[in-house]
Amino acid sequence: MALCCFPSIKVDDNTYSLKTVGNSKFSLCEFDEMRRVIYFVMLTWSVVADVPTEEERTQIVEFLTNLRESVDPPASNMLLMKYSSELETAAQNYLANCSSTGLNEDALPGDVFRFLRTYDNRKPVYLRMLSSFTSDRQSYNYDQNKCSGSCFPYKSMVLATSNSVGCAEKKCLRGETSSEVHLVTCLIKLNGGNTAERPYRRGESCSECPDGFACHRKQCFDQPSPVTHSTSLTTSISTMLSPVLIVNVLIFVLSLNA
Repeated sequence: MALCCFPSIKVDDNTYSLKTVGNSKFSLCEFDEMRRVIYFVMLTWSVVADVPTEEERTQIVEFLTNLRESVDPPASNMLLMKYSSELETAAQNYLANCSSTGLNEDALPGDVFRFLRTYDNRKPVYLRMLSSFTSDRQSYNYDQNKCSGSCFPYKSMVLATSNSVGCAEKKCLRGETSSEVHLVTCLIKLNGGNTAERPYRRGESCSECPDGFACHRKQCFDQPSPVTHSTSLTTSISTMLSPVLIVNVLIFVLSLNA
């Protein structure tokens, strides 16, 4: 890689020197503007929550689809689940300032059920987090609409009207101890469903689908898109903004001013 083609540059009557780093064949321009840009980008990088990869999004939807198609008794009006980039963004905003101002309840849209877990010293796995809320699956009694614990998390996952999910995770500082923890959350859209009631209607699978809907894996989907995963264009900021990329871009921009 070539050196910057000048030993110094002049900006607004101020001269800024160049410095060769070690024996490497490139130079970094030392001036306040660069430091401010790097600080701003790194600050932005640090506060934005991470989002699932495409593979993880598919796994999340598959987990919920499998759970919903295996309910007992079978459901006549169960909607097919899809991944939502809008709910993912809401989950990001909910966790974004967890180390400073705490969780942002105002970022949560209406009519959603929030799943949240805290993990120490390790990056969480979305499926592990969701699985931890299904313990009442075996004890849930459909006829009595009761289970041994709190039924609401499980019933939210198998609520007939629920049809979209979005997740995010964030490394945060815990209170005054400044110890790091990982928070992971998923939001499920309830679409007007009531988790206090039975989560779905008993009957032959897909026998009460809305008009124009077809059946896929015992669940109703709006034709013509028989898919269980909608591609999201949202990409983790931590993946996009690597320190090497930031430095290379800044060097390129500065060379244009030569």
